[in-house]
Amino acid sequence: MARTSESGRRWLWPVLFVSLAANLLIAGIVLGAVLRDGQPQRDGRAGAGSSFPYYRALDEDQRAMMRREFRAALRDARDDDTASGEDRRVRFVEGYRQAAEVLRASPLDRAALTQILDAQARAAEMRRDRGQAILLDVLANMSAEERAAYADRLVTEIRRFEDK
Repeated sequence: MARTSESGRRWLWPVLFVSLAANLLIAGIVLGAVLRDGQPQRDGRAGAGSSFPYYRALDEDQRAMMRREFRAALRDARDDDTASGEDRRVRFVEGYRQAAEVLRASPLDRAALTQILDAQARAAEMRRDRGQAILLDVLANMSAEERAAYADRLVTEIRRFEDK
């Protein structure tokens, strides 16, 4: 009976891995949108860089300020990390390489994969939390009229995704 239970849960790890990968992809898209310097698309379509409606609903000055704040927060985090930028990049890529190696092994080392996925999730969550805190600061510093105008722009951004 234990074997049936174990084999019945084999599908769980790939599903969790895909879910984490999707979350990391979304975090990357959010980060890319926050750091993106270019203008949003003007044709009303929701492109890959426009998947963050809260960010896109900000006016250009607010987006520029948010990008500056986010970059400064990342710089501060890097200053707390004794590794060089290249070392951090190597660690980032190495995590995915380690995951690929664990996935190739038979049997699957669940504990090792869990450790890798947890580390990647913590890094993504840290960046998401920083971005969210900066967005909340921007919104908290708006007047009631500015927040109402922002809410109107947010509704427009939501409609872009509904229309897609």
